[in-house]
Amino acid sequence: MNNPITSFILVVITLILAISVFTLASFYLGAQAVNAGIAREAENTASGFYIQRTPSVIVSGNKSIGVSLTNFNYNGTIYLTAFYFEPSFYGNPSISPQLAIGYSLVNGTPGNTAYGKFYSTSLSNEIYQGNVRIWASSANSIFNVSFPSQYDGVVLLFQKFGNKYVEVGYVWLS
Repeated sequence: MNNPITSFILVVITLILAISVFTLASFYLGAQAVNAGIAREAENTASGFYIQRTPSVIVSGNKSIGVSLTNFNYNGTIYLTAFYFEPSFYGNPSISPQLAIGYSLVNGTPGNTAYGKFYSTSLSNEIYQGNVRIWASSANSIFNVSFPSQYDGVVLLFQKFGNKYVEVGYVWLS
């Protein structure tokens, strides 16, 4: 061990390991900080929502329900998906497009198909990953949702951060 070349090699290996550990830790902590910022902003948006809905009206075998969004903390774009399901799923906190029988019409339109990863507000739970029907709307808007009258429905509201859709609200429809 008194050989200078051996000592030099050990010092270099130690430095390389230290730099590698520091780099990996930096990447991990950086990603955690970004996710914490996203979760904080989504929670702020969610806490500002005031959501109202009208009673359902049945027209030509379809339920038609008006939904009004008001947000006191956010005035940007909200992405929503609206789908219907068997009434036994009404109120289920694990509701996701996987349980959908079909997608509702929003303002008479079927929406656009989009692929995405959909998360709970805190980013702790991936709700769904895949194709969904999605509509872009203002955080302060009014829209009409319609679907077959024998089913119940839900509108899930998301704020988009890069390639992540983070849930900021929902409204059950029956």
